[in-house]
Parts: sequence; C-alpha cells; structure tokens
Amino acid sequence: MVQQSIKIAKHPHIIVLDEADRLLNEDFEESLNEILGMIPRERRTFLFSATMTKKVEKLQRVCLRNPVKIEASTKYSTVDTLKQQFRFLPANHKAI
Repeated sequence: MVQQSIKIAKHPHIIVLDEADRLLNEDFEESLNEILGMIPRERRTFLFSATMTKKVEKLQRVCLRNPVKIEASTKYSTVDTLKQQFRFLPANHKAI
C-alpha cells in the first residue's frame, strides 16, 4: 500500500477501482466521495463490479458522465458438469 500511495502522489495517469460494490459495502462511501471530489472533473472514471447494487448505481449517477454498462447475458449459465479446482503453489513455483 505504501508503494501505491507514493505512485498516486506522483499524479498518475490511471487509477483503477475494482470491486466498487465492496468498497461501498465496507463503509468507504464517504472516503470515496472525498477522493472523487478532489480529482479533476475532466477525467475518465472506470468502476468495475460483478454486482450492481443500489449503492453502486448511486455512485455511478454521482461520478460518471455518459456511463456505459456492460453485462453478461443471463441466458447463459455454467454447465452442471463443470469441475473447478484450487491448486496452491508456493511463490517460487509460479511463472511470473
């Protein structure tokens, strides 16, 4: 987090907020509004979330101009025969 703070302090070109719904659910709404109030109005703001909650919709209305919403079709679903697995690998065995 310290390295991220240093980079942000150097006037970054891109800051990505992912999982916007989780930020708002964790009561960061006030802090997020403060951040959005401090950054330039002429900017591109991207919010990414797998779920569209009422709080995310509110944030969208407040900070986005001409928003574009991209969503997956609900007519497609995961097949019942799909098998998912989790494999833990120590860091020294991962390809970077």
